Amino acid sequence: MNKCSISLENFRNFTEFPVEFDEHANILLGPNGSGKTSLLEAIFFAIFGASFREKDRRALVSHGKNHLKVVLTHGENVIESYMDLHGRRILRLNGKEAKRGEILARFFAVYSIGKENLFDGPQYERRRILDKLSGAMAPEYRSWLAAYQRVVEIKKKAILNKDFNTLLATNIKLWELYQKISDVRESTLSRIRKIAEIQGAGDIKFTYKKSISSYESLELKAEKELREGKLLVGLNADEVEVSVRGIDVRSFYSHGIKAYLWLNIFINYMREIARESKKTTFLLLDEPFSVLDEKKSQELVENVKRGENLIYFFTSQRRVKHKFHAIYLDYGRVKADI
Repeated sequence: MNKCSISLENFRNFTEFPVEFDEHANILLGPNGSGKTSLLEAIFFAIFGASFREKDRRALVSHGKNHLKVVLTHGENVIESYMDLHGRRILRLNGKEAKRGEILARFFAVYSIGKENLFDGPQYERRRILDKLSGAMAPEYRSWLAAYQRVVEIKKKAILNKDFNTLLATNIKLWELYQKISDVRESTLSRIRKIAEIQGAGDIKFTYKKSISSYESLELKAEKELREGKLLVGLNADEVEVSVRGIDVRSFYSHGIKAYLWLNIFINYMREIARESKKTTFLLLDEPFSVLDEKKSQELVENVKRGENLIYFFTSQRRVKHKFHAIYLDYGRVKADI
């Protein structure tokens, strides 16, 4: 069995915090504010050097402290992430300074909150969830998205300054990135569609609608964008349609049923990715039971299988019947193993 543990120093409300995990499945129990989500965030930080809920990394440092340190151990691999209040960061893998790419070549982490699903919410929320899953399928996806957003900022300034030449130049780069990103989005949605069919949700149709069909259409939009003073096409104008018999799925099912359907799709999607990539994948599920009744909660628990590259982490404020290693958190410390 591979040892799995984490040690936190000055991370959020954890001043000094070592804890061992089961290498298969863990449930973090405790009241609101006890540190459950922060512990998931620390695992995510060890892998990506970033937070899934905080843009300013320095906000992760405990109040009154000048640095944080996260040490994540899995088997023979030890990841050490250090950061001070100036944003200076040091990353080590097995005692040697490393690049983030070396970590991502071996490990992956993905976070999901219980109420989150691809069925509800506005388009920007559906795109955000799709991007999260696409990032799991394509290692370069996150860097493509970051590069795309940087070019978009240049394009916005060009539109503001009525700089048509710069606008056309940015369109060339955006088209190159757009093709890569939108293709991965389509492939991800296609995989989700197949998983949904296997899960008995074959009547749900997933469609990705692009706002750009060719570079020519992008170029033709440039003059209109200048006239209207805003971006009209691109990744943020693409749409994710989820429907049942031609009607948006938001009109079907209760929220609990949609959450349950999505959690099973999400978990099975990550199973496939972990198996194909051969990476150790940390699946961070924050309060998934909060929108499920007792029966659905039990079915979700029983769906967790051993013998995978996935390490499951569930958080919950309420007690649920489970077969996982349980850790009770009490505001920055472990109260007891139960």
